[in-house]
Amino acid sequence: MKVLHSSFPAVRRGLVIVLLTLCVLIGLAMRLLLAGRSGLWRDEGLFLFIVHFPTVRDIFAFLHYHESHPPLFYLLMRGWQALFGVSDASALALPLFLGTLFPLAVFFVGQNLFGRRAALLATLLACLSPGLCAYSAQVRPYSLLPLLCLLSVYFLWQGLTTSGKGAWTGYTLATLALVYTHNFSWLVVLGEWVAVGLCFGLPALRAQGQAGRRGFLLSQALIVAGFAPWMPVLLYQARHAGYGPVPLRALPAHLRYSLGLAFGVPARMALPCLATLLVATVWLFLRLRAKEREDRRGRQLAVWLCLCVPLTALAATSLLVTRSDTLRPYTALIVVPCLLLAVSCGLASLLRSSRPASPLLVWAAFLGMGVLLVYQVRDVVRPDHFIKSNAREVAQAVARQARPQDLIVVAPEWLASSFNYYFPLSNQQIDFPHEGREGAISFADVTDRFLDPHNFQGAEACLAAARRAGRRVWFIAPMDYLARRTPFGARLPTKTRYGAYGKIRSTQLRAYLIRLYGPPTLKSLFAPERPREENVKAFLFAPVSSASARL
Repeated sequence: MKVLHSSFPAVRRGLVIVLLTLCVLIGLAMRLLLAGRSGLWRDEGLFLFIVHFPTVRDIFAFLHYHESHPPLFYLLMRGWQALFGVSDASALALPLFLGTLFPLAVFFVGQNLFGRRAALLATLLACLSPGLCAYSAQVRPYSLLPLLCLLSVYFLWQGLTTSGKGAWTGYTLATLALVYTHNFSWLVVLGEWVAVGLCFGLPALRAQGQAGRRGFLLSQALIVAGFAPWMPVLLYQARHAGYGPVPLRALPAHLRYSLGLAFGVPARMALPCLATLLVATVWLFLRLRAKEREDRRGRQLAVWLCLCVPLTALAATSLLVTRSDTLRPYTALIVVPCLLLAVSCGLASLLRSSRPASPLLVWAAFLGMGVLLVYQVRDVVRPDHFIKSNAREVAQAVARQARPQDLIVVAPEWLASSFNYYFPLSNQQIDFPHEGREGAISFADVTDRFLDPHNFQGAEACLAAARRAGRRVWFIAPMDYLARRTPFGARLPTKTRYGAYGKIRSTQLRAYLIRLYGPPTLKSLFAPERPREENVKAFLFAPVSSASARL
């Protein structure tokens, strides 16, 4: 019996290794499935155009004046492709690698915070999350950010509970990397300030006292000092780039969409889930005020950080959306792993409960979790889930049939990032409102460029000159940007988002081409009924005497 008993730990370790291996393989398969469904879309094309600038100084300058991101992931991708080559496959390999290893980090952090049972459950949820899978299959920093956020919160907990120099060093480095990867990360730091500020003086932290305060404040000073060289860039980006505001009346629908994808639940369930998490946070804060056994304080503090930090960040960004839309699915996903750990801790606690009513509660909780997991797997493997773009197919089809004198018009200009990434020819282009070919699109003051009537009038004059010269025009636009009716004229309504300006101008330019040439002689039909993040269509406008071909 002693031999059998002594073999149990080894059996458990072996079982854990098997389960972790299965999670990693399943997560990799799901991410590969999504990555291979299409070519790169405009955000990825823009990212790679910036990465491939001749020098690092050029990258810094472009990010400063024309973008809204810090430089860390751009430099990481530049180094990665220097080692593994410049291709779509190598570009996708880095986020896929980070996304595949991310569940191991969830398990490591979860096991240290809440135990093995909660860690395994959180790892499974992280592997199957539709949002985490989708954004790990993009050439963007959204596979790195959840990992850095998770490490930042973990080292913060470790520093508060042990006051060790190694923990505070890890926290400082992880948080600095976080804020140098995405500007949204400052809201995560805000969440950490709020969570720690509310906790100081409570029984859960009283044992650490001054040591914990000093470590936290010193780390914050080092983070601010480390970010100081980039702070002027952040302030410039805040004034000149980023998404436009979300109208207050549209905020509930916006929250349901962004949080539904981030939480991995149907959109209609997003707000009830958020409300449940808020109630749990308030309840936990009240428990932290009470005197608890010493062995429970560390775990309660960990749950508190995993709830308060994400919810504070989401609350802050919800308040900011009326000025600039920072609440997107991929930004909300940064903090979701912390919430997964808190939820997993709650479910694991139910399993340990010995109260008479607990069996029914356990069955109900895990039945709900089973339904959620089935929903998430079905969502990921659904054939139309997160198809990024058909820009590759459209660009290659146009390149096969374009003539050297053909004019290429891409509207709006941000579509040029994906189209030109795959379009090899040197034809004259108008990437409206920019005159000329673009790859790295400037998002600084983009609204003003659409509002400037001279840009639209200049494009009209160029199209009219092409018609007089008997040249063909290829018009490239997203299908969902082409409305049936839009009035002519160079004036635009004020106080709307720049995406709306892009839709109006795209429709106006196509209508103007129809006035010059008549209906297009051909148009590409690449399964337009399939939903995509970017659904591109190409129209060929040619003089009546010009021969046409079919795509």
